[in-house]
Amino acid sequence: MSRLIGVIADDFTGACDVGVQFKKIGLETMILRDVKIFGKLNTFFDVIVVNTETRKLDSKKAYDVIRCTIKDFRKHGIKLFYKKVDSTLRGNIGAELDAILDGQEFDCVVFAPSYPEQGRIVKNGQVFVKGVPLKETEFAKDLINPIGESDVQKIIRLQSNRKIGHINMSLISKGKAEFRNNLVELLKKGTEIVVADAETEKDLAIIADVSRNFNVLLCGSAGLAKATAPFLSHERKVLVVTGSVNTITLNQVIVAHEQLGIPILEPDLKEILKDDCKLTASANNLAERAITVLDEKGQLLMRLACSRQIVQKIVGDERALGLNQAQIVDKLLSILGFAVKEIIEIHKEIILVLIGGDTSNKVMQIIGAKGIKLDSEISPGIVAGRVIGGKYEGTSIVTKAGGFGDEQTLVKVIEHMRNPYNKRN
Repeated sequence: MSRLIGVIADDFTGACDVGVQFKKIGLETMILRDVKIFGKLNTFFDVIVVNTETRKLDSKKAYDVIRCTIKDFRKHGIKLFYKKVDSTLRGNIGAELDAILDGQEFDCVVFAPSYPEQGRIVKNGQVFVKGVPLKETEFAKDLINPIGESDVQKIIRLQSNRKIGHINMSLISKGKAEFRNNLVELLKKGTEIVVADAETEKDLAIIADVSRNFNVLLCGSAGLAKATAPFLSHERKVLVVTGSVNTITLNQVIVAHEQLGIPILEPDLKEILKDDCKLTASANNLAERAITVLDEKGQLLMRLACSRQIVQKIVGDERALGLNQAQIVDKLLSILGFAVKEIIEIHKEIILVLIGGDTSNKVMQIIGAKGIKLDSEISPGIVAGRVIGGKYEGTSIVTKAGGFGDEQTLVKVIEHMRNPYNKRN
């Protein structure tokens, strides 16, 4: 299971509107009416969006529902959050922000409800809908949530007594450093809710980029979610595992090493078939070295051997032990399999790229996987999906036959999987 992102929305269409921003960059996203359902689902996702239906409730009830939702999220190990609000500020804005802040998990809330693509912006702390002040639009006459004010701070203060600050558009337009400096100053003053102007998607990108380096909760419409999603998704580590000694694969590994600067590791195969303890020690040593490299570099090429001749010599030498060629190869590949199992115990969000049919099957067997849920074909014969079954269900996985592709294929696969903007469906 990858690092889960929890999103809280106050109505159903808003939940879908914000959820799709994460789906568009390739994150598996689901919309739930109750976070408690999540624990009963036999599937895997990156983003859980919960519709709390709190927009229509009284402020006290809305507060209680949000508090319970956050607690339920944390029970499932969800530590990353995004709070979705209506871009015209309907609902229990102040009460829901209070519910979040009362959990004392965040230093403040950065509140940027602008949605430029829909013509909804915040300028000088005022909400405008296609150039018209919010209080003068039809939203002011909403039957359930009428809005009689355009000033964001005044709307929040209807339900909250938190200390509110404001970062004006003129400061945001000066860039990240200016926004960062102003956010720091407001935090020093004990500000709990920071209202941020935004007229363009670029403005929202600045807010999202700077805020991710602070212990703050981002709160806004789908506009800010779109800017935030790439940062929450983060670039995951990639482990390429190949037991294939096909010349095509061997060349692909070298090209990836040279062009992308990815380290290559391989196990010590000396006398490993004569003693199971040596085989286990070789796998453990490989795993330890691999974990260190992944911590430092984020990418690793792990191969069984650098040439076909090395494997052929081992097969020839070890036949004297009474094993046939298939049994010998299976034992050799088990070194890679056991190493992978130890690696994903530490790096649970890793992307596995398995090369060779026998290698893929052995790794899947050792990690206890029952199968793969297919997501996409990266290129002809190269498939991406998620592990089904076992302790590591949900792990991203790519499979490739040893003889498939040209010398650039592995480079393209690695770049595709590390880029969070790639759609994997």
